[in-house]
Amino acid sequence: MTILETKRLILRSIKHEDIKYLYEIWKTDYVQKYNVMKVVPFSEYQESMEKELSLDNLCIVLKESDTVIGHIALSEDSIRYRVNSIMISYWLKQEFSNKGYMSEALETLVEYLLHTRNYDLVTARVFSDNKASLSLLLKLGFKQEGYLKHAVRNFQNEIFDDVLFAKFK
Repeated sequence: MTILETKRLILRSIKHEDIKYLYEIWKTDYVQKYNVMKVVPFSEYQESMEKELSLDNLCIVLKESDTVIGHIALSEDSIRYRVNSIMISYWLKQEFSNKGYMSEALETLVEYLLHTRNYDLVTARVFSDNKASLSLLLKLGFKQEGYLKHAVRNFQNEIFDDVLFAKFK
């Protein structure tokens, strides 16, 4: 079980009992707005998450209250081929946004990925309209590598441009 700690947070592997809390956050309009995820019934979400419990899916948990406030997924870098890289994607419950939690979580996680797990680079993709996430990645030292116009259609039938970022060791 991956456990990383920051001043205010614990980043840990998802437990079975976390799934219902994550689902309630995940299905909100706030989280769905900048993600390409089809809202499905809880049973389908639960089945999908149960399969991924042992993989690199992390809960963002407030230390002081043990409250689950978000999610970070680590996955194969789908843009690069045979390179020692990993892609991050993330979301946070709306009431905890713009309070520095995601910055705190990602700063610690990226350091861990680059220097403990020894990846050569960490990548992220962000919709061009997602100003908060664009600013966050730049603040954390990620560099914009590309801009793909008309790249992603979400399940609300909106089309977004995709901005590609990387942070090298």
